[in-house]
Amino acid sequence: MKEVMILSIKKNLDIIVYEKIKDSLIAGEYMPGQKLSFDELVERYGVSRTPIVQAVKLLDKERILTIGTNGRVVVPQYNEKEIRDTCQTRFFLEREAVRSICHLKSCSQFTQMRKAIEDCDLYYRQDNYVKSCSSDLLFHQIMVDAANNSCLSDIYKMVQGRFLISSYVIMTARTRKQSVAIVEHEALMNALENFEEEKVLEILNKHVINVGEQIITIYKEMNLV
Repeated sequence: MKEVMILSIKKNLDIIVYEKIKDSLIAGEYMPGQKLSFDELVERYGVSRTPIVQAVKLLDKERILTIGTNGRVVVPQYNEKEIRDTCQTRFFLEREAVRSICHLKSCSQFTQMRKAIEDCDLYYRQDNYVKSCSSDLLFHQIMVDAANNSCLSDIYKMVQGRFLISSYVIMTARTRKQSVAIVEHEALMNALENFEEEKVLEILNKHVINVGEQIITIYKEMNLV
């Protein structure tokens, strides 16, 4: 029993560190192209090397961080085409999820999606942009998971990871679009609950594709693409 508890604590610590690093990225504390080391991360997050390594592996799997052949950890930096490709692919995947939900005319995850929208708005009004953005990302992940297609969900996590880096690590991108995103979430949810597929996809296209152009504009202002 004691061994099981120790393993559980270690596993939970991996996830805690994973979330902390992810929050730091959303908060703009790291920049695209920035190189990190495991030792730096150990010192920053105050844990042993093992949970850091496991957390970084999870982040690498989701394309949020990249582990180089030399063991260095890098925050990915995407060019203009890659940002557009990420947004377009994200739309394609979410579109398939929406079509599946509307075809079935049933979704047990609507309550969870509503909660994510409410949290996104609440945290935004509290000036907690990290939690607001995390709730934003969670809303979209739940929507894709609602399609009940594990392959779709796994691919989406990688695409959403690229989107997180492309968008949220730049603080100005976050502050410029978050209030608009909240309004669009509400409109999207209202249409989805009524299974209005065409309307949902129209809102989704504006919500996902157009934001890519905003990100690119900001990247150009900061000479990152």
